[in-house]
Amino acid sequence: MKDETTNRLAGILKEVESKEAALEFSKNHSMDYGKLHNYINDYIVKSGIDIGVMIEKSGISTNYVYNILNGRTKKPGRDKVLALCIGVGMNLDEINRGLQIAGHNRLYPKNPRDIYISYCINKGLKDVTLINLELEEQGLGLIEV
Repeated sequence: MKDETTNRLAGILKEVESKEAALEFSKNHSMDYGKLHNYINDYIVKSGIDIGVMIEKSGISTNYVYNILNGRTKKPGRDKVLALCIGVGMNLDEINRGLQIAGHNRLYPKNPRDIYISYCINKGLKDVTLINLELEEQGLGLIEV
């Protein structure tokens, strides 16, 4: 559904031919996803997830999560971003987008650990502790929180 919306907006954007129209389009349709905290906060609002539940599922300390959500932690590590995205209940595409926004590599389809994390997410695991148990069982590196 998100791709359909993006494709629809891309079609509308093709018709923008003036500076004023570009500014108006930007004002009406863009979100500041240049920063991880904006992306995560928007997801929390849209999904209605309780922040306490998200913190528990991510396995990240409460203070660190709030520092990310408030934009105080500018560049959290890849595993922290991954854990936060998992804890908030994102699907694989949304997690990869969060990783990219934070300046990290997406889950890589040739990396055994990333493949297994992707599998766990696709299987519906939305708790870092449960995913880490699966990773440990396979002898793969844990998501460090």
